[in-house]
Amino acid sequence: MEVIQNQLKIKIRRASIKDFEAVKRIEYLSFKNPYSDYYLKRLLNGNLADLSFIAELNNQPVGYVIARREFKENEIIGHVIAIAVHPDFRGRGIGKRLMETVLQEFKKLGVKKVYLEVRVNNLPALRLYEKLGFKIVEYIPSYYRDGEDAFVLEKIL
Repeated sequence: MEVIQNQLKIKIRRASIKDFEAVKRIEYLSFKNPYSDYYLKRLLNGNLADLSFIAELNNQPVGYVIARREFKENEIIGHVIAIAVHPDFRGRGIGKRLMETVLQEFKKLGVKKVYLEVRVNNLPALRLYEKLGFKIVEYIPSYYRDGEDAFVLEKIL
């Protein structure tokens, strides 16, 4: 699927293990404590995640989202595990488009509720999630490896 986003022709497609190097590059540029190579490979192999997408500009990956369905107490819940946009392409709606894509896919699969974790000081991400209808439902002290706190956000589909 392609969409013109702020004069950029962005293509959103399914991600796979073939995208490991691109996802790793974006991950390492985006986070001070990135996921390990081992964990990213497991996510992209479908071992831990079943809904992953890449955003491309001129056939170059500029962002990704990795998510999965979780089966709990007779309901299917969506979990957005990771999302990042290359620093050079932030603020252009790419993260929003990735989130909208994964939310649409969750809906098609019968998911009624989606959650994610985010650093309490990640204001751009918090603003995006709020615009998409997510609400803070929990505060987790020292959630991240560096001791930073997290919010758990949830959206009812």
